[in-house]
Amino acid sequence: MAQKTENLDKEIVDRLKFLRDETDKIVIFLGQMAVQKRTLNKKLNEISDNEEKYGAMNDKYIFELEEKLSITELKEEAQLFILNKSYIDAISNYEKIYDIQSLIFGSQNKNLSETLIVLGDLYYKVDDEINTLRCFQEAIHIMQYN
Repeated sequence: MAQKTENLDKEIVDRLKFLRDETDKIVIFLGQMAVQKRTLNKKLNEISDNEEKYGAMNDKYIFELEEKLSITELKEEAQLFILNKSYIDAISNYEKIYDIQSLIFGSQNKNLSETLIVLGDLYYKVDDEINTLRCFQEAIHIMQYN
C-alpha cells in the first residue's frame, strides 16, 4: 500500500506540475492576446480618426468643387449681362462670386482682388462712386497683403 501511495503522490505531483505549466502557457498566451488586442484597437482608432478626417476633407473638396462650378456659371452669366449692358445684374452675380470666394479661400486671397476689380469697374459703370472706391481699395489692400 505504501508503494501505491508513493506512486499516486508522484502522479498527482506530476499532474499538478503539468497543470501549472499549462496554466503558465495560457497566462502567457492571454497576455500576448491582450497586447495584440490593444494594438488592433489602436489601429482601429487610427482608422476611425482617418476616416473622419478624410471624410471631412472630402466633404470640403466636394463643397469647393460645387462652389467653383457655380462661380464659373455665375461668371459666364455675368459676362452675358455685361455684353447686354445689364450692369446691375452683373453686379449681383459678382457679389455672389465674391461671397463664395470669401468662404472658400478666405478674405485675403488674390482671387478676391480680381473679383473686386471687376466689381469696382461695374460699380463705376452705374455711377456708384462709393462702392467703386470700396472695391478698388479692398482689391489694393489684398494685393499688398499677397
